[in-house]
Amino acid sequence: MALGVVFHGAQLALDLAVAGMSLAVALGFFALVTTVLCSAAFLHHSRPAAPDDSAVAGLIAFTSIAEKEVFQWMADLL
Repeated sequence: MALGVVFHGAQLALDLAVAGMSLAVALGFFALVTTVLCSAAFLHHSRPAAPDDSAVAGLIAFTSIAEKEVFQWMADLL
């Protein structure tokens, strides 16, 4: 009877190992498909870069406005 329990435990461990490997393969396949689809969607909806630096200037303006708001908030706390 004890020998059957040992083999049953080994079978359980083997089943769990195979299930884990199957899950890893399935998640890897899911990640591959998701990566391809997200890349395709990004490339389909992305715009070409602006020929001038207007995007960079807008980012700098936004950053300085945000910094001013943060500094004002910190000054209000003091």
